[in-house]
Amino acid sequence: MSRYHSLIVRENGCDLLIDLGSTNGVLVNGKRVVRAQLKHRDLIQVGPARVTYLNPAIAPPLEGDASETVSFARPEAAGENAVLGFGRFDEAG
Repeated sequence: MSRYHSLIVRENGCDLLIDLGSTNGVLVNGKRVVRAQLKHRDLIQVGPARVTYLNPAIAPPLEGDASETVSFARPEAAGENAVLGFGRFDEAG
């Protein structure tokens, strides 16, 4: 997984997954993509990590299980310009 592997951005009311030129790519529902409009329950795979995209307008809130679940919640204050990034988190900076 690259340090800056991919982004999820909101554009014109849709959430888009964009590969940032990673070596191993990004998979959505098992297919490699460079850019994809996300749909409710799409499976995103970045390296060994798998994340299910849940559209908050459709999906009821989930209770997270820290041992098995990664939840990316869009802050309400971000409005239409929210951005989520996938990559390796390095505490050293």
